[in-house]
Amino acid sequence: MLEAANPDAARAIWTSRTSVARYVFRVYDHLKPRIIMALSQSLSKIHISFDSWTTKGSKRGFLGVVAHFVNTDGKLVDLPIALPQLTGAHSGANVTVNAVN
Repeated sequence: MLEAANPDAARAIWTSRTSVARYVFRVYDHLKPRIIMALSQSLSKIHISFDSWTTKGSKRGFLGVVAHFVNTDGKLVDLPIALPQLTGAHSGANVTVNAVN
């Protein structure tokens, strides 16, 4: 039905369990040089913030890492730079270990 409405739809549908992962890695490879450039051209110090959370049922934990800086246009930018999966407890010491890695 989707293909009948739009013949290009078949190419856009992810067909395997690894499709999303491959897509994310391609986006990462594409954006990494741009992020490095934006950070290197910052007009301010770069501040880093962290936010940890778990999925429902506490099965998986994640640590969001965000860089905050003023870009070359003088605008404040909040740029997500990492989202590692947390291992272990959400104690301050463990979050620090995960953030450093």
